[in-house]
Amino acid sequence: MRPEDKSRSSGDDAEATRPAARGGSIRGLVKHRDGTPVRGALVTIEGDASADIAQQTGDDGAFLLGNLAAGSYVVHALSRGVAGRASVAVNPDGEHHVEITADEGDAHGNE
Repeated sequence: MRPEDKSRSSGDDAEATRPAARGGSIRGLVKHRDGTPVRGALVTIEGDASADIAQQTGDDGAFLLGNLAAGSYVVHALSRGVAGRASVAVNPDGEHHVEITADEGDAHGNE
């Protein structure tokens, strides 16, 4: 191995041995008032240590937001004129479950 390859390699090894970032997570479900899932809703968070995290719900209305710092968050869901939100306190390394009911009354035109 050439010296320049070795130095690059040792940097890669350092990356590989660095502990993975850990944090809490929020797993949830976005549903309509009648209980049917809201497919493709945009889920975002705001809170104590929020980063730019956004995800769309799957066909089952489910989402997972991970690697969150401990703190208080508000989870927002928005899709085609319906919206909902839920508050959650996240602890490090814990998974927290929320269910959001998306309602036309909660949509503020912030699509």
